Amino acid sequence: MKRTVSALFGLVGLAACVAPEVPSLDPTVSARAVIIPIMLQTELPGIGAIPEPIAVKMADCIVDHATDTELNSLALAAVTGPNADTTYMVGNILKRPETTSCVSRALTAGGQGA
Repeated sequence: MKRTVSALFGLVGLAACVAPEVPSLDPTVSARAVIIPIMLQTELPGIGAIPEPIAVKMADCIVDHATDTELNSLALAAVTGPNADTTYMVGNILKRPETTSCVSRALTAGGQGA
């Protein structure tokens, strides 16, 4: 019995050490963690590199207008690492009229609110 309790405490202690590295279980949080760096690496004509406050607002628009399947795929990329398909998906979501409208408001507001 003492061995079982000791082993259990050891596993709990080990889990506590590993827990901070586990990605968020909320797919929107995980998806945003993937989308924001993609936005920061994107350059817009006449603007250049996207500033972080605007990238964050753009990520919000993308998350808000992604389908559940897309959101789950983006969240999975937080675990597996983004790839060309991830960037392509973000681009496709950005092309939707409702996303474009949301991003336009974010750009107009300078990232201060969309």
